[in-house]
Amino acid sequence: MRNFTDKEEIRIKENTQHVATVHLPESELSNDFKDIETRAVEARKRQKPSEIGPQPNKKLFIDHPRQLSAESSGKRRIKSVHETYLRAQKYEDDVDFVSAPPREWENWYITDWEGQVAFKAIHLPKRYVRASPEGNVDLVFTHPQAWELWSPFKNDNGTWSFQSHHGQWLSADADGRACIVEKKQDQEQFLLENWD
Repeated sequence: MRNFTDKEEIRIKENTQHVATVHLPESELSNDFKDIETRAVEARKRQKPSEIGPQPNKKLFIDHPRQLSAESSGKRRIKSVHETYLRAQKYEDDVDFVSAPPREWENWYITDWEGQVAFKAIHLPKRYVRASPEGNVDLVFTHPQAWELWSPFKNDNGTWSFQSHHGQWLSADADGRACIVEKKQDQEQFLLENWD
């Protein structure tokens, strides 16, 4: 192997992104590649933060799903682009969208579930909204499993979209039908209103 000089640069990489370039004096270099990398890391530790440059905030990426699920959870009404509200039908296992004003059956508890959410009806016994891979949405009497969990996404316009376990989006048809669809468009964006 060849010797390096103090003019040559050693690039340190984390997660395939360039983080810093470290200039090592010739006295800290050797012919062994592992030794070079180790010494470069040690030299980086001695650098001031301003010399290293901006680094991505890893905590932001790790906590993002949990932050969204916490932000969307609570006592909520789910309002569609059609000015209709998601309703749990009182004596049936169906959900649909009904026109305003919202009534008791349009109230939901959106519960934070480790980065996802579950839509819990206010009825006793507790029922949850479930998405089936065929595109149906209904209520089930169960502790939330994969099919009852939704990934929340906050849209640029302040609305929310919810993706099912199957990768499909909660949708409100103009005729009041609740379903899941492949593509996210206007009908898959919802306002979350508080209720008490």
